[in-house]
Amino acid sequence: MANFVKRLKSAIAAYRFDPLHPPEKYGGHYWLPLGGNSRTFSDQKLLNDYQEIPEVSAIVGMKAKAFSKMVLRIVSKKTGEEAEDAKNYEFKIRVLRNPNWFQSQKEFMMQTKTYREIWGNEYIYLNYPFGMPSRRATAMYSLPANLMTTTTPSPLPFYLQIDPTIQYEFLWGNQKYPIDKDNIVHLNDNRVDVNKDNWVDGQSWLAYQRACCNNIRSAYEARGFIIDNIGVQGILTNAGTDVAGTQLMDEGEKEDLKKRLADMRYNKGKFPAIITSLALDWKKISVDNPASLGLFEEIRNDFYKLCDAAGTPSELFGSDKGTTFENQKWAERRLYENTIIPEAEEWIGAMNSQFETENEAWEIVGSYTHLNIFQENLKERAQSVKMMTDALSIALRDGAILQPDYQHELRRMGLVIGVK
Repeated sequence: MANFVKRLKSAIAAYRFDPLHPPEKYGGHYWLPLGGNSRTFSDQKLLNDYQEIPEVSAIVGMKAKAFSKMVLRIVSKKTGEEAEDAKNYEFKIRVLRNPNWFQSQKEFMMQTKTYREIWGNEYIYLNYPFGMPSRRATAMYSLPANLMTTTTPSPLPFYLQIDPTIQYEFLWGNQKYPIDKDNIVHLNDNRVDVNKDNWVDGQSWLAYQRACCNNIRSAYEARGFIIDNIGVQGILTNAGTDVAGTQLMDEGEKEDLKKRLADMRYNKGKFPAIITSLALDWKKISVDNPASLGLFEEIRNDFYKLCDAAGTPSELFGSDKGTTFENQKWAERRLYENTIIPEAEEWIGAMNSQFETENEAWEIVGSYTHLNIFQENLKERAQSVKMMTDALSIALRDGAILQPDYQHELRRMGLVIGVK
């Protein structure tokens, strides 16, 4: 009844709709109060880290691609298996299959995951008619966090607010577009500097890796400087002597030598050597080998720290030492089991809440069991699963366990990803 009244109010308010000032509420919403709106590190710095540091973009890209391999299904809450009439419900989640006019499901999931990894915030906008449930959405878009502004007008502490007023705005050019909270699925990372002005938006894991990012950037700049300067700097001096001592170069000889050096460096068509009657001596004043400065080792060590922070095993990336196929296989499995699947559970939970499946006999789940890394010993696993589900079914039938216990065990075995 409450949902009906809510939608009726939204429908009545439709006559005063202005694209720049939408009605106060319409549709459902899913909001996780895990962060704040004033970011410690600017969004631009985080974007620069992603765009300028190859190690950062490699980690973010790895997680986005892995996340996008999720298979979405509609399952029965009673059995935990694909609903017999799943096709009848497909139209209710069609926007998940075809998010918008320019992205497929895989493209959308890669983009929204990339935004989340860079900025620590994921804003998914759903477009659906007034007075209708969000499952009637015709499109969904992932909005970049650097163009979003979140404000909370109430001065009360967040724990005293039951249904907080959260105002979202999207900056497009010089125009700000207000977005109703009910049209936003806002997922975010945790932050530690929670205060009155800072408790809605999350904070990216990259914000806590500033030292590593700065070290890698400095190491690349130092390597670039050495390369740009032909790897070495020094002084050519006159080594000739006579009875009075060292013979000094006159100005004409100095200018001629500088011209010849310039020809060697920039004019490849000229003879790449200096011919002079002077006795010259070379005094090196710089390091000509980046390895002697520890630059490669510094980048490698900081990269390992970034991998640990992001939950991505370093064995999945290229290494001068190489890695075995077996190590890569287990590293990929660790990536999914320890990082991607737990993060996917939160995402699936948000989708179920947004599409209001709590009162339905079915729910949306995501699965990665189709991947090759989970196919080994499939026969043994199938036998084990059958034994477990048979035992659970008997226990459920006899009243020894409840339906939530049954579902919990299925998720614990990694068979489905849904709301915990």
